[in-house]
Amino acid sequence: LSSDKIKITNLKKDKAQFLGYNISIGIAKKITKVHFKGKTPFLKRTTGWLVHLEAPIQNIIAKLFVKGFCTKNGFPKPKKIWTIMPDHLIVYSYNITFAGILQYYSGVRHRHMLTRLKYIFKYSCAMTLATKHRSSITKVFKKHGSSLAIVYGISGEKTIRFKDFNV
Repeated sequence: LSSDKIKITNLKKDKAQFLGYNISIGIAKKITKVHFKGKTPFLKRTTGWLVHLEAPIQNIIAKLFVKGFCTKNGFPKPKKIWTIMPDHLIVYSYNITFAGILQYYSGVRHRHMLTRLKYIFKYSCAMTLATKHRSSITKVFKKHGSSLAIVYGISGEKTIRFKDFNV
């Protein structure tokens, strides 16, 4: 065992980081209403303290900065290495990257906190398309709509959109 990697933490007081999650124990106890036949329902503490999993948004943004999706402060920027790809593959690449992060953090307590990541990916995608076509983000959204719908195929029979995942 490595002493650098081992950390003993009181989860009621501090959060612990494990596999990219912040783990803590909430203050509230889980209480359920118990019903027995012929008796008045009553409240009962069932499992004690609840464990909470949270996504460390600042750590995720720092990793997105290293990968080139945003600035150090979390503002989107174009991923210039992807500008050589066709438009539909750019949107597809952003979709699968964002979907992978959402899938990994699907069990977090406050999933709505991941909307910051959706903003970063959507506008980074628009900036990448704007950089590729030497245009502005406003023109990209006017041309493709707010969902960045890209029509492709030989006769334009296929469409790919930036997925608006329910966060």
